[in-house]
Amino acid sequence: MILTKIIENKIKEIKNKYKKMDIKIIKYMCTRNYLREKLNEKKNLPNIIIENKKFSPLFGDLNFFKKKCKYFFIESFLIDEKFFKGKYNIKNKKKKLMKEFIIDKYQIYEGVFYFFNYFLIINFINKKFLKILHFFKKKYILENKDIKEIKKKKYKKNLGINNRNLKNFSISFKQINYFIKKKINIICESGIKNINYVIKLFNMRIKKFIIGTNINKKNFYEF
Repeated sequence: MILTKIIENKIKEIKNKYKKMDIKIIKYMCTRNYLREKLNEKKNLPNIIIENKKFSPLFGDLNFFKKKCKYFFIESFLIDEKFFKGKYNIKNKKKKLMKEFIIDKYQIYEGVFYFFNYFLIINFINKKFLKILHFFKKKYILENKDIKEIKKKKYKKNLGINNRNLKNFSISFKQINYFIKKKINIICESGIKNINYVIKLFNMRIKKFIIGTNINKKNFYEF
C-alpha cells in the first residue's frame, strides 16, 4: 500500500534529518522563535512585566529606555523614594504595577488613589492588605523567599520569587526548583540577564517574569 510506503519513507527521512540534533536544542529554537514572534505582535508578551527603575542601591543611576516599553503592557514602578528614587504620582498610559515594601494599609490606599492596577507586596504579607486589594478589585503579587513560610501559610497563587539575595545581592535560581516540582505557578524576578534566560525558564514551565535592570542593556534582546 502506498500509505505504508509513505510512512516507512517518512521514518527514514526523520531519522536522517534529526539524528544529529538534540531534542533540547529543537525545543529551545522553537521557544526562541515563539518569543520572537510574540515580541513583534501588538499584544507582545503579556507575561513579562518591565520594571521602570531609575535608580538601584546596587547599580546606582539607571538609564531606562522608554522605547522598549512598546513590547510590554504592564510597567512596574518601585515606589521607595530614599533608596530607589521612586514616587507614587506617575502618569502612565500603560497598566501600572506598584512594587513597594508595604508595611501599612495606608500605602495600599495611596496606591489605589494613584490608579495602580497591580500591587507587588515585598516580604511583609498581611491579610488586611489583601482584603483592601480584594475590595478594590486589584490584582496582586506576593513576593516571599521563605519557602517554609509559604508552606506554612499555604500560598499557592500570585507568588513572586526574587532570585536575588537581598543580604549579599547574589543571584540563585535554586529556590524556584521547589515550585517547578510542585507545579506552582510563580512570577520569576531578578537575575534574568537576557532573552535566553526567559527561554530557558519558559521551558521549565515558568511563564511570568518581572525584569528590571538588565532590560536596559542593549544586548538583552539578542538571541
